[in-house]
Amino acid sequence: MPALGSHAPSPRAAPRGFSLVELLVAMTIVAIAIGTVALLVVPVLGAFDADPAAADAAQRGRAVMHAMFDDVQRAGSGFIAATAEGPGAALPAVWPDGLAVGAWMIGARPQVLSAWHAPRGAAHGVLRTGIPAGAMVLPLARAAFCSAATPTCGFQADDEVVVYGPHGRIAAATVRQVLAPLDLELTAPLAEAWDAGAVVSAVRAATYDLRPDASTGLSQITRRLGAGPATPVVDFVTRFEVTWWLDAGTPRVVVAPPAVEEDASVGPAPPSAAAAGLAAWPAGENCAFLRDGSGAAVWRGAAGAAARQPAPLAAFSDGPWCPSAGAAVRWDADLARVAEVHVEVGIAAAANELRIGPRRPGARLVPDLRLEAVLVPGRRNGGA
Repeated sequence: MPALGSHAPSPRAAPRGFSLVELLVAMTIVAIAIGTVALLVVPVLGAFDADPAAADAAQRGRAVMHAMFDDVQRAGSGFIAATAEGPGAALPAVWPDGLAVGAWMIGARPQVLSAWHAPRGAAHGVLRTGIPAGAMVLPLARAAFCSAATPTCGFQADDEVVVYGPHGRIAAATVRQVLAPLDLELTAPLAEAWDAGAVVSAVRAATYDLRPDASTGLSQITRRLGAGPATPVVDFVTRFEVTWWLDAGTPRVVVAPPAVEEDASVGPAPPSAAAAGLAAWPAGENCAFLRDGSGAAVWRGAAGAAARQPAPLAAFSDGPWCPSAGAAVRWDADLARVAEVHVEVGIAAAANELRIGPRRPGARLVPDLRLEAVLVPGRRNGGA
């Protein structure tokens, strides 16, 4: 018998464990709590990645836009010899096609932008003798400004050169090597014959194009210098649109005093009324201008709008063709009227998981970067 004042342990006070149901309920509550925290934390962690990804997209976008701006603002400039007939004035400075050597019809392709200029200090020369079609050597006369200490006058292997003359004649070529006394051996034959005195200039031509990228499912904007290979300048591209804007009104010829050559607002200036230009055109006419009943030179193509406006690509493939429709190298006269090039570029985040958020199909943690620019060819804005 227990002593007085002592208490015997009660069976009801013994410790009791959790039942299976209670454990399951507790585990469910904990799982819900962890899941809720994860749903809150994952987007926050994604945001830490989103900011650098957005900055990276912005940097890549700025790089490609700067490159295009740099090339277009110089387009058509730097041709110090026969500038009235050079690219940007009588010839196109920008066009919607790639550069080609040999026979070449400048086409009209979407999502393509090409521009060329003569870099500062670029080599220039003129043919000292005429050459036939199929020639692979350009014999140049040594210019007065070419020092005897520079036997090649600045020309060198792998140079891209353009040969041009009156009435919109043009050809592009690549130099294989420079031979004495000053002959440029080419990598491919010229498609047409050229007379002595035709101008030859070293150029820098850049072509931007949109190329699908199977590894990302998106696209790349590539840049090709001259006739060389295309190299990517920016990846993860979702948009590349080029819109071509033409000058307002109709190109016109400035009436000149007697014995003074007429000049044109754009395109190859017409020959004098009594002089023949090319065999393809009557006397006093060329690809850009014809003569009306009074003998005045008027634009051969369609009349322009009252204000500067975008042009469909078809406007650059319907003629009139310069120097003529039968020329091996020819271009649409409206290309000489291009006053602005509007470019739109879309750049996506590099990481796919940041473009499509987890558990949020279709939602974007980093929206596409959209960039727009109005590019003015160099001969239009005074570029040097």
